[in-house]
Order: sequence, then C-alpha cells, then structure tokens
Amino acid sequence: AVLLGEGAGAAGGVARLRRDAALCVAGPLDRAPPEETLVRARKAAEALGAGAADGWGVDVFAVLTGKGAAASDELPRGLQGWLDDYAIFSESSGRTGLFAEYLAANPRNRSGSLLASYRKIGGNFLGPLVGYDGRNAFLLRDLWRCSELIASQESRGGFRYRYWGFSRLDFRWLALPPPLRLFEETDPTAVWIPDGQDWDGLNDRFALVPRRWTAAYFGRWPRLLNGSMLPELQWASGDAPLKLKFDGGPEWLLAAGLRAARVPIRRFSPVAALLCQPGSTRGRYGRCTRPWPPENLPYKYSAEASEAHANVRNLELPGWAWRSSPVAPALEPPCFASEADRGSCCAKAAGLNGDVGCWTDVYSFERCCVGGKRRPGIWVLPSVPLAREEVKASAAAASGVGGGRQPLCWQIVSGVSQCLDSTQLDWLADDAAV
Repeated sequence: AVLLGEGAGAAGGVARLRRDAALCVAGPLDRAPPEETLVRARKAAEALGAGAADGWGVDVFAVLTGKGAAASDELPRGLQGWLDDYAIFSESSGRTGLFAEYLAANPRNRSGSLLASYRKIGGNFLGPLVGYDGRNAFLLRDLWRCSELIASQESRGGFRYRYWGFSRLDFRWLALPPPLRLFEETDPTAVWIPDGQDWDGLNDRFALVPRRWTAAYFGRWPRLLNGSMLPELQWASGDAPLKLKFDGGPEWLLAAGLRAARVPIRRFSPVAALLCQPGSTRGRYGRCTRPWPPENLPYKYSAEASEAHANVRNLELPGWAWRSSPVAPALEPPCFASEADRGSCCAKAAGLNGDVGCWTDVYSFERCCVGGKRRPGIWVLPSVPLAREEVKASAAAASGVGGGRQPLCWQIVSGVSQCLDSTQLDWLADDAAV
C-alpha cells in the first residue's frame, strides 16, 4: 500500500485537553457514493455532536483507498472542507499485498500454518486473504488505519477522545442519528451499533465505541495477522467448522471479538443503509435493490433499506422521536412458534449466536433471544403525550368491542411489523419512567 495523500492534521490547529468523539469514515474510492450522500454523512457527524458542552463535538477523519493508476490523492468533492484529517492509499496488489502484510507481521509463521488454522474455522471473515472473494480483510485494515490516524491526532493534540466512531463510506443516512449526549446518558460503557442486519454476528456498518473498547473494535487486523486473536475465534466457533448460512463473515468476526473482550453492546433504531453500485451483481448475494424512492438510489440489502425508511417515516410523524428506553419494539409475527423453538434457536451451545439456521435478515439472535421486549437502547418511539393518546385510543377501542387493547404496529418489511403492546405503551406514557 502506498500513501498518496494525507491531511494536514487538526483543522485550525487548536489543541484542547478533551474532545467528545472522533468519527472515521472509510472505504474504497471506486465505491464512493454520490456527493449528496457524503453531505448527509457530514450532517450526521454534526448531529452526533449537537448539544455538546463548551463547543466540544465530533472530529471527522477519512481513510480511503484507490486502485493502482486510477487512484488519486484528491478527496471526493463531498468530503472536501470538513474533515479534520484523512489518508488516501493506493492498492494495486490485492490478496498479494495482504499476504505480504501477514508475512511482515508474523515472521515466525511464514509457512502459512496460521492461515491454515483460520481456514479450518471456515467462513469468509478474512476474505480474500483467507476465504473467497470479498473485502472483509480490507475493511479490517481500514479500521486499523483509522485507529492510527485518530491516535496520531490525539498525540499531536495532547488529548484523548472519549469515543471513537466508525462509518462505512457507502452508508447513507436517511435521517440524523441521536446526539452523542443521548448515547452517553443511556449507557456510557456500551458500544452502540444500529439494530438489525446482524446475520450470524453483529451489524458492522457503523459503531460508536467508548475509548476503553477501541482496541477490541479497531485493533483486530494486527491481532489476526500475528495470531493472537486465533484462540478467541476457535472458542467462538466451538472448535468446529462454522455453519455457513451467512458466510461467517465480518459480522461473525465482530461478534466473536467483542464477546471475547466482554464488551457491552447497545442498539439504536437504524436510519441508514448501505448503497449499492448500479450494475453490481454482488456475487453470492444477488443484485442491488431497485431504485428506492424518493431519491431513486439502489441499496445493497432490501431489508436494511426498508427498515431504515420505516423508521424515518415514523420520525417525520408528529410526536415520534428518539427515546432512551428499555422498551424495544417487538417483531410481528413473533420470532418463535413455541418455547421449544426458542430453546433450540437461542441455545449458546449451537453457536456464537445460537442456531444460525433460525435467523434471517430481519429475525436475529439479538432481537429474538436477548432481553426480548426489554432491550435497553435508543429507539424511534412515540413521545409521552403521543403514547398517552395511543393508550386512551386503544382502551376506548377495547371497551367498545369487549376485547383486549390492540398493539401499536408499523410495517418494517413486507409481511413483518414492529409492535408496541399495551404494557410497553403504558411505560412510554409514564413520565416517571422516562
């Protein structure tokens, strides 16, 4: 890898003893999204810093890669003028370059026995270094480069960020995320990740990571190269080849690493989704979605785009807002037809996230097995006044037909809704519970 261009360090050059967060946006230049999507990324970063005390906020960094002669040291227009620092790398050797880094990081294992151990686990979490085609290894290296860029900024400025954040370059924000202060007020110890799209692990598109857990999230690349992470992965796989319904990819690796480090995880309602390059066949996963109104952009995963748009529609309704709450909307139809199904699907003996055969792009171990309806997080929910109106309306409707109160539901994908039952609505309507 050749460094083509880099920023000049902190914008303005004013050292501060403490800053709230550093957010690193990373990805290949040939997958850079439209300029307007990058403008949305800037606004999302500004929203994270909204309400920060004494002018503290979020500093933004970028790690970008280009291919060979097509690479350029010029930032995409949508990233110009607002980054605190950036680095652009030229990549021309693909897997050969990754293998050279493996050899340099692990000179005592030049035989490749470590890679053979990863291959025995199975999956594509290190593709294309180990596994089939993909960019998983490149993403891990981008995360490590992000950590070096942010740490360099801390060293120059003589401070430490309280949070490090990561976002994929092709992650399109459809609405603004909650502010950093709400994440911290809700749970300052947890890594915050969008809900859903876990597959056989954890959603890896975006994360807000407290400083104490940054090595566990951003530092996996060197640990994979030198073999120090191998025991954690062997433990996570149960010393047996992975069931590959979902490829054992980057989501599985993220869950394995964070669980081994005992990192607490919290979730928030997704309001962003990965874009897809027009014309991409996406290999094993099918084609891009059709252009999605109103922007007419294709997305990589239809369920992810549908859920994000559903949350945005609710946010645009009067009385809906981001709320810190132990009440998480439940899926309807429910996850399991019986308690026996729950037991077999959620059994930890079946795998890192239970029986991977039970899950889909909507139904996941986290949503179905962890905490149930009382999953603490930050969700798009009715405000206290609106929840009270819903309680009164459902009570009146129930008395009129002589039945029980009906849940409040909204569709997130075709055939699946999220719902708040009467107990959850009562909690949301209670000022004292807020």
